[in-house]
Amino acid sequence: MAERFFLLIGGVLTMLLVMWHWFRVERKRDWKRHQAFCEQLETKLALHRKQIAKRHIALRRYDFLEYNLEEALLVQQEIK
Repeated sequence: MAERFFLLIGGVLTMLLVMWHWFRVERKRDWKRHQAFCEQLETKLALHRKQIAKRHIALRRYDFLEYNLEEALLVQQEIK
């Protein structure tokens, strides 16, 4: 009887240890994914800020009276 009890307790503890390890590994994996995602967002944000700055510079140089207003309102392609 006592042997079965210790075997049961050992099995439960082993299962708990395996579950704890699995959750720990998953948490680390999720953290790494989160970090990579944040880095991608920061990279995209920096690119968009550069695009906005280039467009502001171009708009400051643009003389709306000299050019046709229709031309000015065209959708712009990505500036490189």
